[in-house]
Amino acid sequence: MTALVPLSVDQAIDAVLSNDFVLPHGNRTKETLIAAIESCCLIDTRGLTGITEYEPTEFTFTAKAGTPISEITAALDANGQWMPFDPVFSTAFPDTSNVDVSTKKHQSATLAGSISSGLNGSCSLRFGGARDFVLGIKFIDGNGSHITSGGKVVKNAAGFDLSKFFVGGCGRFGILTELTMKVFPKSEGYLTLAFEGSLNDHLNSIKRINSTPLEIQALDIFEENLWVQIGGGKQTLATAKKRIEELVGVAAKQRKFEGNDSEEGFWRESNRFGWLPDGDVLFKVPAHIRQLPELLETIESIASRFRVSLGGQVVYFGAKPEQASDLLSSLSNQGFVAQAIRNSPSVMQPFPWTPFARKIKMALDPQHRFGVPE
Repeated sequence: MTALVPLSVDQAIDAVLSNDFVLPHGNRTKETLIAAIESCCLIDTRGLTGITEYEPTEFTFTAKAGTPISEITAALDANGQWMPFDPVFSTAFPDTSNVDVSTKKHQSATLAGSISSGLNGSCSLRFGGARDFVLGIKFIDGNGSHITSGGKVVKNAAGFDLSKFFVGGCGRFGILTELTMKVFPKSEGYLTLAFEGSLNDHLNSIKRINSTPLEIQALDIFEENLWVQIGGGKQTLATAKKRIEELVGVAAKQRKFEGNDSEEGFWRESNRFGWLPDGDVLFKVPAHIRQLPELLETIESIASRFRVSLGGQVVYFGAKPEQASDLLSSLSNQGFVAQAIRNSPSVMQPFPWTPFARKIKMALDPQHRFGVPE
């Protein structure tokens, strides 16, 4: 398997046209999503890096595909802003033994990789996922054309919005070279609460919280606790805390942050999946909260650890490689679709094509250069 690191759009176009099968990647923090056949050429987008435009008063920025999320986060932090879809692996990746890392800034996920994976962090519950924040993209299609879709302003009517297909597209539609994103101001303050109880208690609490107009930033179940993050002014936080405690039925333990520990750091660490035991395969399963008891019963019988995220909409879990196949089979028999994210690079997963997505694929990549050939 060959690998190329283009340093310009022209070099990336040459890489596409010079190979029968190609697949782009960034820092490979989610390497299972880019598993490919031996004859596929991997195109490393980390040579296309840097924030090209950022105007804090406009709440938008434009950056090249390989720009590390950590670099973007630092620029936004300086202006009291953030990316509300809360990209996963946004902080330094702890294990880079399988990654060609030349500098520290490449130790977090890249912007294009975060968009292509379609993964949203715990704190995206309130404002929505990546799909809601991509304003425009530039990409290379299967014919080697460099195409612009969308724009650089929030209100835009520049034709069909192809950018939505690249969210979760895992590089199957083309190579992203540049993205324009919408950002939000951070809240005045944040509060993280923890509630003890059984799994069933937590699921019932989530149902009650979800049925209210409370604007919850994050709502996860992890390590036998229900974790809730809220944001707003001092009075807003106090009122929301009281209401959440009423809904849960017990007093909250307020998460204390000291020294280098921080509110944001706590949630970013959860999005780095540092809780996954070494060598375990990381899986994601989307679900409805009504399905969670059945889903978690299956997962708990085999999985090493799990985390219910986004108010019960998704479950992340780890499993030993030798157990993964049996677990996936059990979940499939129950109607669940699990996606391997990392630590299983040889597993080539079928892409979930819809009829409309296939039509877009044929228009953008008629020779099927991107991804695993069907």
